Amino acid sequence: MSKRIAIISGATKGLGRALALDAAERDYHVIGIFRSDTSSAALLDKKFADNGWSGQFICHDLTTSAPSLDLRDDAEILVVNNAISSFQPKPIHLLCQQELLDLFNSAVIGAFHLSQAVIRRMVKAKSGTIINVLSGVVSERPPKGFAAYAAAKFGLLGLTRAMAIEYEQHAIRVISVSPPFMNTPLTQSWGEHWQSIMQREGARSPAEIAKKILELADGASTAESGHHYELDQSPFDSLFKPLN
Repeated sequence: MSKRIAIISGATKGLGRALALDAAERDYHVIGIFRSDTSSAALLDKKFADNGWSGQFICHDLTTSAPSLDLRDDAEILVVNNAISSFQPKPIHLLCQQELLDLFNSAVIGAFHLSQAVIRRMVKAKSGTIINVLSGVVSERPPKGFAAYAAAKFGLLGLTRAMAIEYEQHAIRVISVSPPFMNTPLTQSWGEHWQSIMQREGARSPAEIAKKILELADGASTAESGHHYELDQSPFDSLFKPLN
């Protein structure tokens, strides 16, 4: 097993899958966490085996508890909190409470539990990096229809900043990143309005964004804990103003 371990939530689809593949190519041992997509996990398992990559995919619901992880004592640990439940953009008056709770639980509670699973080991080692994936909707003017999604991601931003302050004395870096919109199974399920916007403006590929995140992780010694990184100029600037 590689000394470098990348633990990725939501690892079987979209950005999470791209992160798992890119991390494996960078000689990380990958631990991919997923909640229910066993068929995609099996395909990834096979791809890892075929390429001789080190990794495992664990079915665990991060909204309920922290997973039990078997990590070597001298491991350099990277955590990428990427999981988010599915949703459809809609105005607030059409939202139900459960939709908001599902998004908050997957983004914030999931990140809380996965971080708790490794934070004691990071404190002991006085090293480690946690990257929380936000979104370009974390802005002063989120696009219409993204209230629940923005609320969940703003919650994750708050958790990021609090964790960065709590653990900076232990040389643990906690940062957040905002990718632009991407072509993923999540965004491909949206309606014609959003599909036309993404087609017109050019949504990014998950592989492109995964590369940027892992380049940032590999250069974490120069990344300031608690800092928020815009990974790319958003193609949706006309819809919202990025967070400063």
